[in-house]
Amino acid sequence: MKNLFSIVPAMAGLGLGVVPAFASTSAQFNLMTWGNGQATVQLPSAVGLKPSSALPATGDWLVFNGDDQSGQSNPQGSLSHNFADLSGQGGAAGYNMAPSLTGSLTLDFDPSGNNTWDVSVSGLTYSGQATSMIFMNQYLITPGSPATLDSKYQVDGNGNAGTWSSDTNGGWAIQYNMDFYFDANISGDAIDVTFNNAPQAGYLLPVSLLTTQGLANLTLDDPANLYGGDFENYLLTQIAPRLPANATYLLVTQMNKVHPGYASTGMPLGVSGLVGNTTFAYTTSAIPEPATLGLIGIGGLLLMRRRFN
Repeated sequence: MKNLFSIVPAMAGLGLGVVPAFASTSAQFNLMTWGNGQATVQLPSAVGLKPSSALPATGDWLVFNGDDQSGQSNPQGSLSHNFADLSGQGGAAGYNMAPSLTGSLTLDFDPSGNNTWDVSVSGLTYSGQATSMIFMNQYLITPGSPATLDSKYQVDGNGNAGTWSSDTNGGWAIQYNMDFYFDANISGDAIDVTFNNAPQAGYLLPVSLLTTQGLANLTLDDPANLYGGDFENYLLTQIAPRLPANATYLLVTQMNKVHPGYASTGMPLGVSGLVGNTTFAYTTSAIPEPATLGLIGIGGLLLMRRRFN
C-alpha cells in the first residue's frame, strides 16, 4: 500500500491527479425574471415589457433599455425572449412577436482540457407567452423524441452540445447547438415548429466576476451584435443586481435569427420565417474548474496515504 501511494506526488507533477469520477457535473439554469414584487425605484419591474415595438428598424433584444415597449404580455417579468420574424423580412433585429420565456435548461459539463469543457444540453423546458392569447412553449429534442421519428420534422435530436472556456483568457465564452421545437396553443398539433442544430453563443460567467474590477480584463459584447451600448455596463447595472443572492453563475446566450426546419400549417410562422433568441439564466450550483478537480483528486489520495503510513 505504501508503494502505491508513493507515486501520488509524481502523478500530480505530471498532471495526472484528475480523478474521472469527479470530473463531470450538471447544472440547472433558471431563466431570470424580475417581477413587481422584486422591483425597486432603482430596479423597476420587467412585467409588461418587451425589448422593443414590433419590427423595429434597429433593436437590441434586451429589456431595461430606452426602446422597451410597455403594456405587453410579460406577466412574470421575463428577461429572456424568442423573436419571431414571421415573414423573414425584418432584418437582423426585426420581429413581429416576442414570446417572453420562463423555465429552465440543464447543461452537463465534462472537462476536455485546461479550463475547457465539453457542454451537453440535457434538459430544456420553456414557457413562452407572446400575447395574452398566444402561448408558444419550447422543448428540447433528443434522439428518440417523437419529432425524430418522422422525417417531415427535419430534426434528429443529435448535436445538443458545444464547448465552454472557463477562464478569462478564453473570455468565459460558451457555445452550443440545440434541437428544439415549439408547441403553440394556436394549432391542434403537439409539434408546431422545429429547429435542428440551432446555434447558441455567449458567456457563462461566475457571478463573482460581475463587478467593475472583475470585468476589467474582459471584453464582452452582446453575442448577436445588436446592442449599440456598453454591454458590460448593462450586465453590471441591469442584470447583476437582479440575480438571486445565491446565484453562482450567469448564463447569457443569443441565437441569431434562423429558419425553422418545419412549421405546421396552423402556424403564422413558416419555414421562410426566422426566429432569434436572448437568454439570461442563472444557476445556484457549483461548476468546479478542472484544475480544482485535480487538486481534489490529489488531495484525497494524499489523505489516504497519510492514513495508511
